Amino acid sequence: MPVADEITINSAVQRCVNAWREALTRKNCKDPVDPGVWERDYAGKAYRKALPWLSTPDNVDAFIACVAQGLAIGAIDPSHATKLLYAAQVAITSRRARLQADKEARAEKADRAKKEASTPSPSPLGTKGADGAMAAPQVPAPQAPQVTRDRMDALLKEYYAGQIPTEPAPEPFSPTLKKAPAQAPPPPSPLRTDDREAAVGSTAGA
Repeated sequence: MPVADEITINSAVQRCVNAWREALTRKNCKDPVDPGVWERDYAGKAYRKALPWLSTPDNVDAFIACVAQGLAIGAIDPSHATKLLYAAQVAITSRRARLQADKEARAEKADRAKKEASTPSPSPLGTKGADGAMAAPQVPAPQAPQVTRDRMDALLKEYYAGQIPTEPAPEPFSPTLKKAPAQAPPPPSPLRTDDREAAVGSTAGA
């Protein structure tokens, strides 16, 4: 049998016909056009054995042509031809399914490669980049204490409402006033001579 990829339709049909004729010759068939039942069955098996394999699209075409030729010359019975043609149909469907699967796989691979080429790789520093990673943490600024200001506002309201007597404000609220210097107490007055003598005498008499 020739190599599968070297088979053509004409060569395949010719090989089957040659197998048919050789089988009839071995059976000493005197009328190859209308052989007997036993000769026809024997030569028909030889014809079917010479059919090409259903391995490639060319072989499938050659197989169908050989079956049709066998029906024409009486080498293949119609009941056998139905089964052979069904086998060829299965081979065609299987090959189409394989081609479609290969096509989809190539398209999917191309789409995946295109997406990988167009999608940038993520940065190890995060989605915001190095600027976002190097930014200092936000610390709220300290607020000024509100106790003194609120207290002063309350005092002013009380002052204008007449609830505080009109007297000089305490020292914290009157920073412009100067504190008067503290005066030293007056020195004790010296005792007179008479008083000192009297005091000494009273002490001695005691």
